[in-house]
Amino acid sequence: MAEIGKFYHLSYEVLQPLGFVGSWEISKEQHVDVIRRTFSNNGKHDLSVLYLGTATAKNPLDVKDAISELGYASDITVVDLASRPLRKLHKKDSTVKAIKLDACSVPFSDSSFDVVTTDFLFNMCSLEQCEKIVGEIGRVLTPDGVTTMTVFTKENHVNNAQSFLINNLSRKHFASEWDWIRVFDKAGMNLDIQVFKARRKPFLYHTDHFTQLIARRRI
Repeated sequence: MAEIGKFYHLSYEVLQPLGFVGSWEISKEQHVDVIRRTFSNNGKHDLSVLYLGTATAKNPLDVKDAISELGYASDITVVDLASRPLRKLHKKDSTVKAIKLDACSVPFSDSSFDVVTTDFLFNMCSLEQCEKIVGEIGRVLTPDGVTTMTVFTKENHVNNAQSFLINNLSRKHFASEWDWIRVFDKAGMNLDIQVFKARRKPFLYHTDHFTQLIARRRI
């Protein structure tokens, strides 16, 4: 997976607090609902969480806070190819494991994470790269675990000034819902696709409709 330039991360750090670009908060309600329904009746008190790719330190910390609000302790691991957001994350919360590596090939043991989450990482990768990442997700996810993430798809992609700007600045990739079904099925996972409307659309995002991918290992 190609490393995104330092300019991207610097821009994100400036624009995210101003509401120009989004964060995990966009789909927090959807993610939290999935995590709650997945683990409410299985007796777990601690969740091992893998966050793939982080534009800023804020995103994985939002995940940690949300899981704490659900009443679970969490062990958070964050991986990214860029050093800057990982350094900032470690300064903000040294209990979060921040590791520089490629999400296409992660060194974690099989069945080692209860939750794998990210937002819009897949829009920064080619479909071939996404197939490798999803294969790794299926491998490291526990049998009763869940992955929940948000993407832009071809179905909710809109051509306007915002999409022209952000697509050219960050080289976005858009796959179809059928592409995602095929990719997750190949990794041995059942996929549920849900489209939702965000309460507040970031200014630079071309649409307020987002696609949530929810997947579990096929037993």
